[in-house]
Amino acid sequence: MEVESAIQNARKRLLGELRPEGRWVGELSSSALATAVASFALKMGGRIELAEQGFQWLENHRNADGGWGDSPESPSNFTTTLLCRCALNEEVGSPQEVSQSILDSYGSDCTFSVPILTMCMLSGKLGADWSLLPQLPFELALFPHRFYKFLRLPVVSYALPALIAIGLVRHRHKPSRLAFYRKGLVARALDVLRKIQPASGGFLAAAPLTGFVAMSLAGAGFGDHSVAQSCFRFLENTVRKDGSWPIDINLSTWVTSLAVRALEGDLSEEQQARIRGHLLKTQWKEEHPFTHAAQGG
Repeated sequence: MEVESAIQNARKRLLGELRPEGRWVGELSSSALATAVASFALKMGGRIELAEQGFQWLENHRNADGGWGDSPESPSNFTTTLLCRCALNEEVGSPQEVSQSILDSYGSDCTFSVPILTMCMLSGKLGADWSLLPQLPFELALFPHRFYKFLRLPVVSYALPALIAIGLVRHRHKPSRLAFYRKGLVARALDVLRKIQPASGGFLAAAPLTGFVAMSLAGAGFGDHSVAQSCFRFLENTVRKDGSWPIDINLSTWVTSLAVRALEGDLSEEQQARIRGHLLKTQWKEEHPFTHAAQGG
């Protein structure tokens, strides 16, 4: 009986939160990691006041052990604590040890490790030796997407903006033996980045990815570029009143699809029609610009 009562209460709560336009809102907890990345990027972009609000939020939500976790209620973890300490200009440890720990944690996939280390470098916490970071081959973004599966990109496809921006900042500070070749491709790589940037300015509507791109472009000397400026505007437009950011801005489509499954049989025909109409409006009618997922999803 208790289980059945709990189920009914949950269904009642879900029905009560259905918006008139046929959707549920998916709001994530504020994130120390997202706030650290966004605030640091804004500081590099000269948005000092907003950056300071983010830094203050981090100070106010530090765990008792001195670290930060995935949410204000979560236990501390190494990666989030590292980025928060970089943002707040606190000591992080030996550059070699920090670099090796991050690279070992994520293995051959550079999707997370290299952006994390890039922020560490830009904050000055790993010294001036940019060779601690692998050089992301930003020039691969110039190839047609159909060749990506043969190129063995060091990041997943949705991180293509990071591949370009972080590849550029590493190239700027520690040119490799391919420096002359890469130098001639910088403008074209920036043009690719501009073409795949959404109108909102936010890549995947995610503060961390957008922040990593923004700080990398600023660190590479392209802080005034239209892509960087659009990234900064996205971060300015999505900050919460308390000075924090979530990892993702809104998970409405995902939450709506889950709620519909949970409420099977409890939705009226009118409610079903509104939900169906809303989901059809959010459906991609064309190939995604940089993940290249097929239309229809």
